[in-house]
Amino acid sequence: MTKGIRLPLQFVVLALLARALGPEGFGKWAMVLAAGMLMAPLLTWTQAAAVRFGKEEWLMHGSIWKTWQGRRLWLLWGVIAAGILVWAEPFGWLEQIYGLTGILAVATLAVLAGAWCAGEAQAIGQILGSLRMFSIYQVLADVLLVLVALVLATTEAGFGDLSVSILALAFSVALLWVCVWITALKGQLGGIVRASKPSAGAIAKYSWPLLPGALIAYISDWGNQLLLNHYFNLRQVGLFQMAYQLMAVLWGGSALLSIVATPRLVARHVAAPSDTASWFVNNFFPTVAILWLLGSIPLLLAAPAVLDYLMGKTFQEAVIPFVILCATIPGAAISGLLGTLYNLEGQLFKSAVVFAALVSGISLAVSFTLVPTYGVRGAAIGTVLAYLVGQGLFLVDQSIRYGKRYQRLAAVYLLAVSFAATQALAPLTWDIRMLVGVGFIVIVVSTSRALCLVDRQVMMSLLPAALASISQTFCYLLVAEKPR
Repeated sequence: MTKGIRLPLQFVVLALLARALGPEGFGKWAMVLAAGMLMAPLLTWTQAAAVRFGKEEWLMHGSIWKTWQGRRLWLLWGVIAAGILVWAEPFGWLEQIYGLTGILAVATLAVLAGAWCAGEAQAIGQILGSLRMFSIYQVLADVLLVLVALVLATTEAGFGDLSVSILALAFSVALLWVCVWITALKGQLGGIVRASKPSAGAIAKYSWPLLPGALIAYISDWGNQLLLNHYFNLRQVGLFQMAYQLMAVLWGGSALLSIVATPRLVARHVAAPSDTASWFVNNFFPTVAILWLLGSIPLLLAAPAVLDYLMGKTFQEAVIPFVILCATIPGAAISGLLGTLYNLEGQLFKSAVVFAALVSGISLAVSFTLVPTYGVRGAAIGTVLAYLVGQGLFLVDQSIRYGKRYQRLAAVYLLAVSFAATQALAPLTWDIRMLVGVGFIVIVVSTSRALCLVDRQVMMSLLPAALASISQTFCYLLVAEKPR
């Protein structure tokens, strides 16, 4: 539920920042974020170990103090390294790569602090089994961020200087997450003397394999922005960053699918462990993926007009890149749902490192080719091709291992890719996009009935009994009368 609340709040934040900063200012903000997140692994790389050893300590002793002690050496070195990177700035890296000088360089430390505190608060939530409370903190942080963005948007020219406005924004975000972290930490460091602390070596041994994944994720998230900054200017970076963040907000909705899928997957695993993965891939996944696709059709066809209205005229050049990036959304259910299965199976290295490296490599290769000529649109095309390949890798891999209905699984992917391409190429006029939407809804419904893509039992189990009439309506539309 909190994820559903956060989506509109994030749209509001982006709309306000668009008006407060403009494309060039938003590009500067993107570079501050990129530099800060490059340094983030210096502090965050031991957070997975904090969950691993902290959970054990909490269950045995009701404290996480010794786990903190085991990490302090690495945290200290991380703080020292970050300080050297910013204050000494070896090779002038902040200015040469990110174009940041003066107070904007200082702002990167605020981004680093905010990212670390957010990760620490989430780790504490995982240790205590209270992620729901962490989700509430996230909503509160989003609400406060809306207020900060509102102040920037309604104050003439921000604080009179874009750099000052960005610094204020960075420190406001950092302060919000520091407060969340302190609130989450309160009472969890009770003095337990007898508990043995994990050694710095044990922490490092558990945590270091996550560093390649962090590098791959960074390249995937920030590679295009750095290319645009190198070949063009901060305005182009700001246009792409706005389009990309709006796409990321929509993509975040697929996280709701994981929330829906996980308890059902675990419950099925307990009841019938030998058949769980096959049921999930062949029955549950196609049903939810078709519902996601149907929901994305009106959303994506209306999205360009919504962006134009929310972000104002200064970001009109971001509309077409945003429409291109939206081609990743119809197939988001593939990553969201099948990623849950990888998690349950303990196959995160394959999904988060091997496949992610392939996807990042494709994105960079295409972007290196297209960005110098096509700018923001080239970066968007590279991102989309990489995401579509990644979705295909997930589906092919799980189909080979568990698929019994290859034709139906292929149909789900082809429907998603077909709509993704069509909506990206369709003109931005309302009448044509409406016709495209109606036509694809008819295609999805008829294909679902013809190939029996939707499982009636799964459909009826998705919503509570009070909403059974809605489930029955979807069954009537999507499920043929013939037995599966």
